Amino acid sequence: MSSQTIDVEFQEFVQYATRRIASGQAGETVEDLVQQWRGGTDFTQAVTDVRQGIADDSAGRAIPVSEAFANIRRHVGIAE
Repeated sequence: MSSQTIDVEFQEFVQYATRRIASGQAGETVEDLVQQWRGGTDFTQAVTDVRQGIADDSAGRAIPVSEAFANIRRHVGIAE
């Protein structure tokens, strides 16, 4: 894992922890906060979505985003 990724993840955790502490939902320890953060619905869903995207790409079920958006524009009748 690159240090930039660690920095970003740490900053996201700090923001999450700050919100939980301010709202009185932090638990009693830092470990409580980490478990809440890792178990959060948004985090869990994001990990699931990324894993599905990787699996789709590996199986050849992905297309470039430019092609996807072009398909959507054609479908809704927006000229390119």
